[in-house]
Amino acid sequence: MTLRAFIASAVAFLCLATAPAAFAKPPVPNAAFFAKAEVLADWIDDHSDFGPMPYQPAYIFVTQEEMQYVYFGAGGGPEGMELAAVNVPGVIFLPEGFSLASGRSQQTMVHELVHHMQTVTGAQYDCAGDSEAVAYAMQQMFFLDTGLGEPVDLMIMLEATLCPPDWER
Repeated sequence: MTLRAFIASAVAFLCLATAPAAFAKPPVPNAAFFAKAEVLADWIDDHSDFGPMPYQPAYIFVTQEEMQYVYFGAGGGPEGMELAAVNVPGVIFLPEGFSLASGRSQQTMVHELVHHMQTVTGAQYDCAGDSEAVAYAMQQMFFLDTGLGEPVDLMIMLEATLCPPDWER
């Protein structure tokens, strides 16, 4: 096991170790999942300046409640909000039953792998919204290039990519 893989596993363990005991142990993705994720990472490499993905993140399948816990903490998020995925350094949390069979799920994975690449390459942004703008742009480019998935929802993208005014940073 490489040091990076060990660190990714440790982060995943710590995220779930601090979660409520009722959370189930997630299934492990199969070889076909990893192979498809690698194809998507290669697409990102071909369409960006990130370069090749040095290693895949850990993929952990969890309930919506668990994703909310990882993202928002013990209080959870806004009522009725469903997360498509949660990305922490070295780990992508995905909803139970997630597969890479549909174009929409592949778009989601492109978005999350861009965040992974931002982390492993040490990309720096003025605010989280700038990082999201890059991920949404790659997600939209994937749709336009492959025809898989659907156009990015501009209202969601606008909300996710807003940065505070310079005087508030």
